[in-house]
Amino acid sequence: MHTLQQIGLIKRTVPVTEDAPHKSKKGVYQISGYYLRFWFLYVLPYQSDIAMGSTGWLIDKIKKEYSHFMGPVFEDICRQLILRLFPGAFQKIGSWWNKHSEIDIVCLNPEKRTVLLGECKWANKPVGKDVTEHLIEQSKKIDVGFHAIRTSYIVFSKSGFTEEAFQCHSETLTLVDLRELSF
Repeated sequence: MHTLQQIGLIKRTVPVTEDAPHKSKKGVYQISGYYLRFWFLYVLPYQSDIAMGSTGWLIDKIKKEYSHFMGPVFEDICRQLILRLFPGAFQKIGSWWNKHSEIDIVCLNPEKRTVLLGECKWANKPVGKDVTEHLIEQSKKIDVGFHAIRTSYIVFSKSGFTEEAFQCHSETLTLVDLRELSF
């Protein structure tokens, strides 16, 4: 595993709240690039079908699973957007999970004792207030390692938000519609 990490084929990630990431037993290994992930999921296992030109079913499979494949990609993009939206505001940006819960975006600034927690939704329908309520509920399960004096929330959506979600919008909740961002 160490050699694969050194040459950049895989990466090990741990929850951003881990004090000693290199010693953490909570690490998971992932293929580093999305191109390689795609190749291992949809090309390598079906090389003979592709070589024979029997790809219609494979294209249907990819279309069916595309949103699932894009979820982690979207999460990475959103974490990078945090750097643009809040330049210099956080010292650590990542995600957090345990056996029962997961938070897509966790941004920490122990010096200012601020926390930003976020959810990323790559779906073809607008996000409702249930997502923000779930995020706030999940936030009660995370120990960031310091007493936060300000916890804020952010929800990213590929397809916008319902009116209900906008009614939840507050000083501590930011809603980001990917369709409205300019790069």
